[in-house]
Amino acid sequence: MNLGSAEEELSCLCEELTTAPDPEALFQASSKMARVVSEYFPSEQATDFIETTMDSMLSANPTCATAAGLWMKIILKECGDAMLDQVPAILDIIYSHMSNIQEGSLRQFLLEAVPILAHQHLEAVISSLLSKRLPMDSDTTELWRSLGGDPLLATQVLQVLIEKIKTLTSQEGSVTSETETDRHLAVAEPLSATCAIFEVVSALQSSKAVQELLPELFPVLLQQVSRTLGQKMPLPVISSQESFQKDRQHTEGNPCRVLLRSELVTPEIIQSLLAWVNSPTENYRVTSTAFLAQLMSDPMLREKKFLKSVLRVLEERSQDRNSIVRQMAVRGLGNIVDGAPQKVKKHKKFLLDILIRALHDIFSSEVIGESMNALAKVLKTLKEKDIGSSFRDLTQQTRTYFDDEDDALRSVAFVLFGILAQLTKKKWKAYFTEQVRKSWVTLLLHLQDPNPQVSMKCRATFHLCFPFLGLKRLQHVINKHLDDTAKLNPTELQEDICRHLAKENLELLENLYKTTLTYFYSSWEGIRAAAAKLAGIILEHIDMHLMKWLYRGYLLMYLQVLEKDPSPTVQLVATEIISDIRSGGVLEK
Repeated sequence: MNLGSAEEELSCLCEELTTAPDPEALFQASSKMARVVSEYFPSEQATDFIETTMDSMLSANPTCATAAGLWMKIILKECGDAMLDQVPAILDIIYSHMSNIQEGSLRQFLLEAVPILAHQHLEAVISSLLSKRLPMDSDTTELWRSLGGDPLLATQVLQVLIEKIKTLTSQEGSVTSETETDRHLAVAEPLSATCAIFEVVSALQSSKAVQELLPELFPVLLQQVSRTLGQKMPLPVISSQESFQKDRQHTEGNPCRVLLRSELVTPEIIQSLLAWVNSPTENYRVTSTAFLAQLMSDPMLREKKFLKSVLRVLEERSQDRNSIVRQMAVRGLGNIVDGAPQKVKKHKKFLLDILIRALHDIFSSEVIGESMNALAKVLKTLKEKDIGSSFRDLTQQTRTYFDDEDDALRSVAFVLFGILAQLTKKKWKAYFTEQVRKSWVTLLLHLQDPNPQVSMKCRATFHLCFPFLGLKRLQHVINKHLDDTAKLNPTELQEDICRHLAKENLELLENLYKTTLTYFYSSWEGIRAAAAKLAGIILEHIDMHLMKWLYRGYLLMYLQVLEKDPSPTVQLVATEIISDIRSGGVLEK
């Protein structure tokens, strides 16, 4: 090759290589040689050159290895413009050598080569890296993170990835092929781009780039969450569980952190999500409603003048055909207590109407439970006069869940009833007293609820409700049993109550007895056993000649049924009571 004047320059540089006084001078001379050669570099030989250079980096001679790394960087910088078609092959060569080139300074050459190529062929580099299968291994994540070192380049990379997710998502519906591979790729490509965003953002030294892109970036990431709800991620099976955990640790971080603490939720983000709540795609409605529900707990919503808009959206979504959307809408309405407590009274009728309506949801216990939780939060900020005529429906509906099989529903129902007891003053006292008289036996029995946490909630509510029965002489005994520091002994409590009622309130004792019998058929063996024991305690404290309402034959029949109960515990209790009754002559055989 005729190099002209460059030939003499190369000869001088060759001489410098042999006379260099130190490694720094040696590398300067070598780098100058690379720049001269780059002017004559045949771009069609780029992959061969990169492969040979990489092999040289594995040389036992560290000086030779470093020089090879410098040549690779310089050739890519000076000649990379002409290497577009070879970008995928070059990146494959870099990736394939990463497992062997572990020494820090040499590995850095590989990581610097990627952004050098990206400055020249951004789309090609990104497309090539996205083609690698999930989960990303540690080498792939390093390559993506190398693109986050330069803030300007990182911003450009993020913009391309955002557009790829948008494009791939919009095209997903047009995938008509029925092959498993095509369906896999339709899901995998946007997910790969999402994981890539996570790696690039993680490598950024400044958050400025992310903040500037956030109004566009955040909805895209949230959209990805929506699309993948309930889906199994397209990750290959790895034989070694330990290896699997190691490989996926980078990909499973949640790139969609809720951003309230950093005050990064902007009006633009909120506006973009408001458009999703009416989407025909259920997952978008779920995600946007869930996000707005969480947003309701932050004061910025009120400060940015979005409160009314979001309240209207949550009202509409509270009647969505999807139960999760309804649940999230109800949760959001309750969260107003955290985000705008001073606005609760202003919107009290609006809130109570929606939340009480949700108590009647016949399709989802989750919606009902969420509604009671929200009502518990809202009612704590109100007074009796604020509730109005809703008090009646609210109280009756809450009682219906005292015996629900769902532990969470029973628990929150007891809590809500206790809050209503605290709210009741004058206007609704007579009505609430009537409700307590209908409920107090249920509360008494659920002090032995099979779930200890539910039992504790019931205990607090029973303590709050008992004064409505007007049994002042018994109140100090109740206080002794239910004081927060006292260890509850249900049998002693029931004996004290029965002893008192037998002397002073036979009507309430009759109510206790008849209601107790209905719990012989409870679905919980613990409650059936508790009911049988309570029936036995009642019998111990009554005068049979005065108790016309005590149908003796029926009681014995009920107890004999319990003797054949599936639960050995219930059988034993029933047998003991029948034995006590017969030995004491309370009932004729």
